Amino acid sequence: MAQSAEQSTRTRSKVADDATTSRARLVTYFLIWKAALLLVACASPGPGYDTSTQLFFAQNNAEPSASSPGLLAQVLQHVAIKLTRWDAIYFTSASVNGLVYEQQWAFSPTFTRITSLLAGAFPSSLCTSTTCHALSAILISHVSHLLAVLVLQSLVLSILPFTSNPGRAHRIAFTTACLHILSPGGLFLSSAYGESTFAFLNFSGMLAYALASRTNNTKPGITSTLYILLSGTSFALATLIRSNGLFSGLILLWDALTLSTSLLSSPSSYLTRISQLATTILSGTLIALAYTLPQYFAYLEFCSKVPPTELRPWCTNTLPSIYSFVQSHYWNVGLFRYWTLSNLPLFLLATPMLLLLTATALTCCEDPYPTPSTTEARIQPDPSRTPDAEDSRDRYKSLMRRFAAPQFLLVALAITTFHVQIVNRIASGYPVVYLMVAIVMEGGGGAGEERMGWLGRKRVVEWVVRVGTVYAVVQGGLYASFMPPA
Repeated sequence: MAQSAEQSTRTRSKVADDATTSRARLVTYFLIWKAALLLVACASPGPGYDTSTQLFFAQNNAEPSASSPGLLAQVLQHVAIKLTRWDAIYFTSASVNGLVYEQQWAFSPTFTRITSLLAGAFPSSLCTSTTCHALSAILISHVSHLLAVLVLQSLVLSILPFTSNPGRAHRIAFTTACLHILSPGGLFLSSAYGESTFAFLNFSGMLAYALASRTNNTKPGITSTLYILLSGTSFALATLIRSNGLFSGLILLWDALTLSTSLLSSPSSYLTRISQLATTILSGTLIALAYTLPQYFAYLEFCSKVPPTELRPWCTNTLPSIYSFVQSHYWNVGLFRYWTLSNLPLFLLATPMLLLLTATALTCCEDPYPTPSTTEARIQPDPSRTPDAEDSRDRYKSLMRRFAAPQFLLVALAITTFHVQIVNRIASGYPVVYLMVAIVMEGGGGAGEERMGWLGRKRVVEWVVRVGTVYAVVQGGLYASFMPPA
């Protein structure tokens, strides 16, 4: 008994050391990858295919400078210009001048307010006003992406079921986090976009939800309640950054429906379930408010202070949503509107990610547990066959199915409604695809790999990762030159 306890202690100590080491390695890999992308961006030729960035910086930096900028200031301005392309111009403009135009409300007022506040912390000797605002957004994106990588590793470790080989779980978690570093989102996760911040907040919400599930299974009470509220708060903050944070509300909706059904079918533990249902509904309400409140403030700005003859068209809608209107009016977003022959190349560009998102989500609907793939491994005694281990496996399946629900909705809307090519970058906020790919790369996923079809083959997945990495580099050069895809 003493020897077994000592061995168990040594195992836990080794696993803890491995976790600390893996985090340090993740930070190192992250810095190397980001430096490589920045070099690609800075080395991209010319001012860019579109001169909007140069005109924007020239207009807002028109005030004369008392002294010529130093070398560091010039380098920082060059980085800011190269990374302020496409939608990043809208984000930076709103950060500098506030929300002046109607269409700017499509670009997270919360994110631009944060970048505007941070811009004031930069010394004037390092950057001009506009450059400071761009750099603050770039800094937030970098820090958020690193935090997202570390939270994703913790999320995977918190949901993987108990096995006789804890080192395998750490390898899967490490691989998952590395895959997120190399995300096809590429330079979009470094620029003045909300994708990195959204990923960090969305992963944080899922981590809090997973911890609530684990606490609820062992000792339900105030701790699990607080975790659920923290989960809802994180999802709400993610929704303030990107509207697709609403999709994560499906996780809480699933729980609300399950709890409501159990209340009707079984009156036992009535008070506990009522409390859990109330907490779940409150958390879901936070997400809804995060989407609704910016719309309300926009309504006050555009619809309550002008004469009836000057009202914008969306002000008189049954549900007056500025976000829905500007997406439809300015970017032609709507059901099947993107289904044109000219957009076929963009659908082809998004197809690999759409297939991967679909295959990994479908696997979670059946049995995402990475069971041993050999007969010998199945018949050997395994501590993971104990009742506690079976409970952890059931919990893992339940969590993965819930986490797959927002991913399914993302795929459906990407194909039918919005600009399909952006799925390559907004998929960075959904952990299931990264985790399932990591499981396949680790090997021994047996049943889960079979359900993914040809995408479940290790060699195929490795090639997908290689191609995705090359795509991120190429896309970085194209982005910095103001060329599609965006």
